Amino acid sequence: MDIPGSSLMLTRRTTLRKLFWRPGRLAGVRPGSVLLYAMAWAQAETGVPVHQVVLMPNHHHTHVAETASGGQVSDFQRIAHRASAVGLMRLLAAEGYEVPPAVWCSSSKTHQLHLVGAAAEAATLAYARLNPVAAGLVGRTRDYPGVVVTWADWKRGYIDVPRPWCFDARTHPPVRRLWLTAPRQLLALFDGDLGALVYWLEKLAQDEERAVAASLKGAPMGAEKLMALHPW
Repeated sequence: MDIPGSSLMLTRRTTLRKLFWRPGRLAGVRPGSVLLYAMAWAQAETGVPVHQVVLMPNHHHTHVAETASGGQVSDFQRIAHRASAVGLMRLLAAEGYEVPPAVWCSSSKTHQLHLVGAAAEAATLAYARLNPVAAGLVGRTRDYPGVVVTWADWKRGYIDVPRPWCFDARTHPPVRRLWLTAPRQLLALFDGDLGALVYWLEKLAQDEERAVAASLKGAPMGAEKLMALHPW
C-alpha cells in the first residue's frame, strides 16, 4: 500500500543472503556505486524523494517518501533493483565469480515499513545507519567502507554518482545526481531547521552507537577483512 506523503523504509535482501554487495572492489568498481547510480536513475524516472541509503553486504535499507504528485515507490523499486542487479552481475562475471540467477531475493518482495510520526522516522533512520556496527562489521559507522548516505548529506541536498563501467555509456550519462531530503515529519518537529535536526540525529546516533558497540562480544571484523570477503 502506498500512502501519499508518508515516509517508508524499504528493505531488500540478496539471494540466499549472499554477500554480493560487500564493499571490496569488483572489476575495479565499488559495488555500492552501482546501487546508488541505479537509485539515481530510478529517482529521475519516478520523482520519489530519497532520505537515506545504507547498503550492507547482503541487504539494503533505503528511506524514501511517497508524494501525491511525484513518483511511485513500486516503480522506483523495480528500476533500482533491476538496474543494480544487471550491473552487479556484469561485475561478478568480469571478476571471474559465478553469476547468480538473481542478485536480489526473488522469493520475497521488498519490505515496506510505513513510518507514522517523527519518532518512528528517527528510530528507523538511526537503526539503519547503525547496521554496520550492530552486525559486528566495524566498531564505528564512520569506519564502514560501504554505502552510508545519510543525514549529513541533507545539507548539500544531493550526491553525484559517476557512472560505473557496467552501465552502457551510450544510454546512461557520465554522472547521475541522487537528490536527498529530510523526512517532512522530522523536519517539522524542528520547525524546518535542518541544521538543528541533523545535530540532534548525530547526537542520537553517537549515543546509540556507543551502546550497541558495548553490547557486542568480541572485536568487530574490520574494514580490511570485510572488503576481502568472498561474495558467495
